[in-house]
Amino acid sequence: MRDSRRTPRTGSPRPGGGSMTQTERVLSMLRTAGKQGIRSDQFFHCGMPRGAARIRDLRDEGVEIESVREGKYTRYTLVGMDAG
Repeated sequence: MRDSRRTPRTGSPRPGGGSMTQTERVLSMLRTAGKQGIRSDQFFHCGMPRGAARIRDLRDEGVEIESVREGKYTRYTLVGMDAG
């Protein structure tokens, strides 16, 4: 069930204040990174050891994200309309 307080597509804080969810943070990071994308280890360094799970959440919500394997890491990049 979707939490109605979350607004991952906009990357804006939840209504009523509060900080962004991890899913919102991942989307914000992807938008900021642009075509360069985000490597999977960067999520861990930002305190999100389950970044790939947040990527899955975004994909489940219809956000188009490209994955490219780079050695033991994966680089994620927004594609389509979500890219900005």
